[in-house]
Amino acid sequence: RELVPIGAMADFICPGHSRPVVGLQYAEVPEDGTFLISACHDKTAMLRDGETGDWIGTFEGHNGAVWWAALNEGATMAATVSGDFTAKVWDATTGKEWHTFKHRHIVRTVDWSPDSGRIATGGKENMVRIFDLAKPEAEPDLLTGHDKMIKVLLFTQEPTGEQVMTGSEDRTLRTWDPRMLGETRRLELGGPVTSIEISADGRTLTVAAGDDVVFLDRATLKEMRRVALPVVGGVNSAALHPDGTKFVAGGGNFWVYLHDFATGAVRRPVALNSLQSTAPHPSASPPVSSCRNRCRSSNAARATTDLCTACASPQVGPTTRPVAMMVPFALGVCPCEACWPWVNTAPALCAATTARPGLPRVIPAHGACTIAYFRRAR
Repeated sequence: RELVPIGAMADFICPGHSRPVVGLQYAEVPEDGTFLISACHDKTAMLRDGETGDWIGTFEGHNGAVWWAALNEGATMAATVSGDFTAKVWDATTGKEWHTFKHRHIVRTVDWSPDSGRIATGGKENMVRIFDLAKPEAEPDLLTGHDKMIKVLLFTQEPTGEQVMTGSEDRTLRTWDPRMLGETRRLELGGPVTSIEISADGRTLTVAAGDDVVFLDRATLKEMRRVALPVVGGVNSAALHPDGTKFVAGGGNFWVYLHDFATGAVRRPVALNSLQSTAPHPSASPPVSSCRNRCRSSNAARATTDLCTACASPQVGPTTRPVAMMVPFALGVCPCEACWPWVNTAPALCAATTARPGLPRVIPAHGACTIAYFRRAR
C-alpha cells in the first residue's frame, strides 16, 4: 500500500467503551479490509472497521476488566484476557463465546500462534500458558522463568521456527521455544517492559521499557537506539511508523509524543488522558494533532479554543521542560510548554496565569502551574 502522510488521514473517534481502553490491535485481511479490536476495563472488547472506526460488535462475557484482545490471522477468531482469571476465545464473525480457559490469577496479555491453532497467555502468574484449541480441555504447556508479572507477549514465526517473546515487570525481554518449552534468549532493558511491537517491514522491535523507548534488531535483539521520554510513571506503549522515520509513544502524563526516529527529537506532543496502548495502522500510523499555538480542550463536545500567552513564547528559561508533566486534561487545562517550569522548589505562578484573569489556578504538588478552563459546551 502507498503510505499516507500524517495529517492526510482523517481523525475519527470511536465511542462506546465506558472505562479506560488498555489494548488496541489492527488486523488486515486482504479480502475483507482492516479491523480494529479494543480491550477495555468495562469488561468488554469491541470490534470495529479499521478504516472508519464503525462499530461491528462487542464481546461480552467477562466478569472483570479486559486487559488485552487479539485477532487471529484472517480475523475470524478473537481472544481476550481479563482480571477475572480467564482467557476467552470468540467467534469473531458471530460474537459467540467459543471457550473459556481458566487461570489462577489476573491475565494481562494474549496472542495467537501463527497457524491460529493455539493461544499463549501471560499475567500475574509470572508464566506463559499455551493452550491448544484442538484440545481445549487439556492442560496447557507452561513457559516459566520470569520473576514478576508478564505484561506483553508475541507468538511469532521466525526463520528458526515458532517463537514466543515476553516482556515483564522484572525488566527483561525473553524469547522462548514453544516446542522445547525453554527460554532461548534474555535481554535486560533497565525498566518494566510494557509493550513490544514489530515494525511493518518485520525487521525492528519497538519496546517500551520504563522511561525509554528501545529499538531492537528483531533477528539479533541488538539495540539500535534508545530514546528517553519525560513520562511520569513510565512509557506504556510505543509504535514505529511503517516508513521508519517517526514513532509515537506515551504513558501516564496525559501526552502522546510524535518523535523523529533518526534524532529522537519531539515533533509534536498531543494531550490525552493517560495513554495505555497504541496500534500501528497496517498502511500508516493514525495522524497526531498538536496545540500549534492554540490551546485545545480534549473534550470533543467543546467547540471553543483559547489563545494563551504562553503559546506565544513557549520557551521562558533554562528550567522549562519541553512537554507537560501531570496535566488534568479532562478538565480542559491549557497544555502549553511555557506553563511547565521543570524545577520549582516552591509553588509558583508563571506568566500564563495572567492570560485569562479570574480563572481558577491549579498548583500541582510538583510546583508547576496551569490554567484550568472550566468551560461547558454551549
